[in-house]
Amino acid sequence: MLQLNMNKLAFNFEEQKSKITRLKKYTSQMSILFVEDYEEVYKEIERTLNSLFKVVDGAYNGEEALELYKKNTYDFVLSDISMPKMDGTVLSKHIKTINPLQEIIILSAHREANYLHELINIGIRRFIEKPISLEVLLDEFYIICKKLFNEKDIKNSVVINNNIIFKLNEKDLYINNESIKLTEYEKKLIYILVEKINQTVSVDEIVNYFYMDNIDMDVENVRKFIYKLRKKIPDELIKNLHGVGYKIVSDT
Repeated sequence: MLQLNMNKLAFNFEEQKSKITRLKKYTSQMSILFVEDYEEVYKEIERTLNSLFKVVDGAYNGEEALELYKKNTYDFVLSDISMPKMDGTVLSKHIKTINPLQEIIILSAHREANYLHELINIGIRRFIEKPISLEVLLDEFYIICKKLFNEKDIKNSVVINNNIIFKLNEKDLYINNESIKLTEYEKKLIYILVEKINQTVSVDEIVNYFYMDNIDMDVENVRKFIYKLRKKIPDELIKNLHGVGYKIVSDT
C-alpha cells in the first residue's frame, strides 16, 4: 500500500475549500460507501467525505463493505483495490451484480494496472491513481455527483409545458425558470393535480388529500384556494370541469 503525503493533503484541504463549497450543492443529500484498509489514508479522506456527504459509511476491507452494501443504498462507492479478505475487484463485481448501474470510483496504485482491464470489463470507468491528490478526488466527485444530481432532478420534475415545471419532492413550481411563491396549501393543491396530470381530480379527492394531512378542508375552501392560486399562474393552467373537478393538462 502506498503511503499518502498527509501534510500535502491537509494543505490541499484548505486550498480546495472553494471546490468543496461548490460540490456541496450536489452532495449534501447524497450517501457514499468508502472502502480503504490503510487507516491513516482512511481517516484523512473520511474527513473530506464527512464535509461533503449526508451519509458516509466506511469499511476496512471488501467483506465489510459488501455487508454494508447489501443493507443500504448508496449514491456511489469509493474503493481501494488491494485489501485483505476481499479486494476491490471482487467487491466491485459483487456490487455490479446487485446493481449494474452503481457508480464506483477505484483508488489504484500504478503497479495495480493489471486489475484495471478486468474492472473496465465490468463497467467501471473512474480511477484515481495513488498517491491521492485531493484536487483530483474533488474533480471526480464533481463529475459524478453533478450527473447523479441532475438525473434525480429530472426524475423529480414534471414538465407541464416548455415554460412550466413542477418539482414533486419540494412541491415547487417554476415558470420560465423562476420559482413561484406559493403558500403550503397552494403547493399541496398543485401537487395533487400534477400527480394525476391530464386526469380530472374531483373536489372530494382534494378534500381527502388534505384530510390525510390532518387539515380541515371543504368544497368552498377548495374553490377559494383555486381562485387565489390562479392569480399566480398562467390562465387555463388549471382547468375547471364544472360539477366534476379540476385538472392540469400537459402540453409535452
